[in-house]
Amino acid sequence: MIKYLFFITLLISQNVQAQQNITNSDPFNGFVVYQQNIKMSTTAINNDTLKFNRQRSIFSWNLYSSTDRLQKAKQEYPTAKVVKVPGATDGRGQITLFDTVKDSMYSRMNMINIQKLFLLKEKASQLDWVIADSSKMVGNYSTQKATTHFRGRNYTVWFSPEIPVPFGPWKLHGLPGLILQAYDESGNINFSAIEVTLKNVSTIDPIPLTGKEEVITLVEYKNIIDNFDKLHKQAVLKTVRPYVSKEDLANMTFDLPNIELMESFEDPTNQ
Repeated sequence: MIKYLFFITLLISQNVQAQQNITNSDPFNGFVVYQQNIKMSTTAINNDTLKFNRQRSIFSWNLYSSTDRLQKAKQEYPTAKVVKVPGATDGRGQITLFDTVKDSMYSRMNMINIQKLFLLKEKASQLDWVIADSSKMVGNYSTQKATTHFRGRNYTVWFSPEIPVPFGPWKLHGLPGLILQAYDESGNINFSAIEVTLKNVSTIDPIPLTGKEEVITLVEYKNIIDNFDKLHKQAVLKTVRPYVSKEDLANMTFDLPNIELMESFEDPTNQ
């Protein structure tokens, strides 16, 4: 039986209120730092960043490199034997670029559980937003409430028309103002802006790539999500195969954790 240990570094900001920093103010340019709090198969609390200008945005998940995780593992389990297994993934994690000119979205996805590194190219999804009358202050900004259903989850967001760009954390976009808070109905996914800086950021470069990424289409990505459990088991078998005999491998059973994914395509109308 193979068991998994997950090591999580938590970065918890002491300042949970969005801050307004204006340098050469331009409401179409700037940076946002979001505190991400995701509670799915594991808990991850990090600070993510969104950079945007008039036409594009790029969202970077602040994930740690394998070296950082290995050092933490050695500290917590000093007697454990660590075997470094080569794989296609690396420590750069997830990056999503939204291009309004090309009406396209590009996502670099480090899917560690199946040992795959993808670059997904897709047409920007048309999210069906319902804007409510509710409003509240997020830091120094007045925001409005909006809701939508996107790839298996119901989301509530708070966006600010004071910053008139259609961007937000991760793949959430399409409102007449920057999204400063977003969370799903279960409460397991939460993004909250803790810092907003408005300044001219000029051009936004393409997603940095290593050359190891496998370029996939949305149809191929849907197939990966639909067969994720099978691919997960195949990745585990590939990892352990060099270290056990054929006989032991044939008799081995796997107690794999249930991996909850942010996206699902159970609804044929999902984009």
